[in-house]
Amino acid sequence: MTNGLFDDADLAIFGNRPFTFKRKPLALPPDQRLSWRLPLLLITLKHVRSSKASFARLALTTFALCNPSVLSRLTTALEKGHALDSLPTRYEPGLPFLLNFAFAKDLIRIGDHDQFALTESGDAAAQRIENSGTFDTELSFLREYGSKLNEAATNRIMSGGLFPDIV
Repeated sequence: MTNGLFDDADLAIFGNRPFTFKRKPLALPPDQRLSWRLPLLLITLKHVRSSKASFARLALTTFALCNPSVLSRLTTALEKGHALDSLPTRYEPGLPFLLNFAFAKDLIRIGDHDQFALTESGDAAAQRIENSGTFDTELSFLREYGSKLNEAATNRIMSGGLFPDIV
């Protein structure tokens, strides 16, 4: 006898006892969870130059904040004006979803030149996040280097060029 996929010999390995499968939640690392990424996006936008950022700058900054070794190299480069011709960056597949979600929740807006910026409610949420005492490591980096990582610097970093004028 078969049930469509298995015959009696296949089912015998289970001792002919009934069995069921239960769905288990997919484990995600913290840096891929919306509950971690959304606050990170909001505090990033609050601390970048002009409180606006392109997709490339958000991708670079959030990737660095998720990766301690990349963050260390970026910090050193921003402090000393070194070239970052081999800084590993990657496309974050969840970033467009995150931006769409934040836009739908009226936390960000899209301004001139496809720059993302906080709305009034997004700014208030970012302020609450700052006051909560969480994201201290990320906030420390953003407060010190967020305004130095402008669009020109981002483009140079992504293309491996020098950026002595940002320090």
